[in-house]
Amino acid sequence: MPLTATPSSTLRFLGVRKTCDFVYLLLLGLHAVLGSLYHNQIELDLDNAEGVLSAASVLQLESVLERCGDAMAENLSATNVLRYLNLSEMYGLPQVTDRAYHLLKWNFWRFMKSKEHIKALKEDTFVRLISSSELLIMEGEMDLYQMVKVWIFLNEKPHAAALPDADFQRQMTETFTNYPEGELFVKHAGLFAALRLHHITTTLGKSHDFSLSSKLKHC
Repeated sequence: MPLTATPSSTLRFLGVRKTCDFVYLLLLGLHAVLGSLYHNQIELDLDNAEGVLSAASVLQLESVLERCGDAMAENLSATNVLRYLNLSEMYGLPQVTDRAYHLLKWNFWRFMKSKEHIKALKEDTFVRLISSSELLIMEGEMDLYQMVKVWIFLNEKPHAAALPDADFQRQMTETFTNYPEGELFVKHAGLFAALRLHHITTTLGKSHDFSLSSKLKHC
């Protein structure tokens, strides 16, 4: 299992460049998995789920992958759901994916109050969530539209999540205003396609947000 040093904080592992953190977690996972196999008993450390799953995948140990997936599904919580969801999609763990989406859909409005949660959402995950008819929200499509705007802004300016609310809103408005008209709409067309925009434009036409929203909508 060759490890080749490369510049900065990356290593070349099995021909693929990985961060040192990833390789460190993988080595911890290999130690745990091989030790468990040696003692004929699998002990899972979910704090290092990344390393355990990576090691099990490298060694093609389907039983360990399944056991780890079952443990992750049973221990899903608001604090780990996005992390576990990303891992489940990476390693093909449907039992985790299904439960994670269920948890996110039924607690969506709570999760979306946190800029850090919004920032951590992958775009395809966000699209799947807002496309669901089971999504639990408070104000309908307008809520989703506002969340899409926040997600786009955080995707462009990740460090803005730490800003006070007033500065966050000001910088978000400035960011959208400075983009060429329609550019962000085209760039994130999947998100807007998941919204029922015709339900939103009537509300926007009566609100102060209309001019900003036009910058996003028009191609």
